[in-house]
Amino acid sequence: MEIFLVSMILLAAVILLTTGAIPVDLTAIGIMVLLMLTGILSPIEAVAGFANPAVITVGAMFPISRALIRTGAVGFIAEKIIAHSKGNSKLAMLLILLIVAFSSAFINNTPVVVLFIPILLNLSCEYNISPSKLLIPVSYTSILAGTCTLIGTSTNIIVSNLSCNRSRAIML
Repeated sequence: MEIFLVSMILLAAVILLTTGAIPVDLTAIGIMVLLMLTGILSPIEAVAGFANPAVITVGAMFPISRALIRTGAVGFIAEKIIAHSKGNSKLAMLLILLIVAFSSAFINNTPVVVLFIPILLNLSCEYNISPSKLLIPVSYTSILAGTCTLIGTSTNIIVSNLSCNRSRAIML
């Protein structure tokens, strides 16, 4: 019976997520609530993932990114890139990729990409380039550079946390 319930909830989730009938965040919370109401998950099990250091770390990076946008740091970076590239879109892209690579090595890569989206959209208008030609290389660069350090990607944080928990369990 539980397998049938989980399958139905999963099917409903896939339909809702692909159609966009309900926002993604409400769909995710709804899945969690349904799993609790059906008794498949206890309330503690349902919310246990929010205590994971990876979730907290990534969540903490978004306010930092927003603060950089609101303080004008992002606009400043865009202006400097445009000024230094002197009308050369390839040089502008190279500068952005270097900045993103350096940043993603020491800051979680997801907020770095979020932070650079307004810069890239500004540059795509400035140089009359399709935004995808800027966004895709930046995404891949941030993923690659994020693997350099522990905090660079959520995956590294999760694996580190799991390995630490496992080594503690073995020591006990």
